Amino acid sequence: MTSDVVTLKCYTDNPVAYEYTKISKAVDYLPSWWRNIQKEDFPTMRHCAGFVDLYSHSFTIPFWTEARFHVSQDRIDWEFADNRTSMEVHHFAQRGAFMPPTSHQHVKVTSPWVLNCDEPVNFFWSSPAWNYEHKKDILVVEAVDNYKYQSGTNINFFIDIGDEPRTVTIDHKFPIVFLTPMTERKVVIENHLVTSDELDRKRVLQCPTFTKSYTATKRHIEEKEKNDE
Repeated sequence: MTSDVVTLKCYTDNPVAYEYTKISKAVDYLPSWWRNIQKEDFPTMRHCAGFVDLYSHSFTIPFWTEARFHVSQDRIDWEFADNRTSMEVHHFAQRGAFMPPTSHQHVKVTSPWVLNCDEPVNFFWSSPAWNYEHKKDILVVEAVDNYKYQSGTNINFFIDIGDEPRTVTIDHKFPIVFLTPMTERKVVIENHLVTSDELDRKRVLQCPTFTKSYTATKRHIEEKEKNDE
């Protein structure tokens, strides 16, 4: 029998991330500009159902370390305050004409979190647009993830290069991405601090193909479950 509750299990072997930036409800990260709106006799964002529902129904991955990205037209350098986080960039040929390299730099930051869900529930992965309280220097790209068939939470985003070399900072605890369950069922989260060996065992084993790895992994899991019935 299907339970009325879906549990999203969140694992990390990073004790600092676990102590300071557990994956949590987005409502815990309501932007200050919204909280500071005064009561008025006319409608304001304080009463916007779409805004309130977004934060009430979503979870967030707070950025687990302060980060600095030094960007220019021909290079990018980076610093992570935890001296632990890593990142990579993807070649622009992978995305065609989207966000050309003359204006935007792709970044993929390795997340310390591994997520598991026993049920095939989709989560809408979106940018924390309302939490940008100044010029938006980065754009987190959106997608749909399913943590029954994959477990990674690496953060893909683009940095606006601008006309002159500059430094873009992501603050510690900034809610870098929203995860919104695409289900009417109640979703709860569990955060767990585990060893590195345990974390590796929590990862969904991805099919080792050069392309369409996720699709092959999903098909394998579904066929295995069907055979086990």
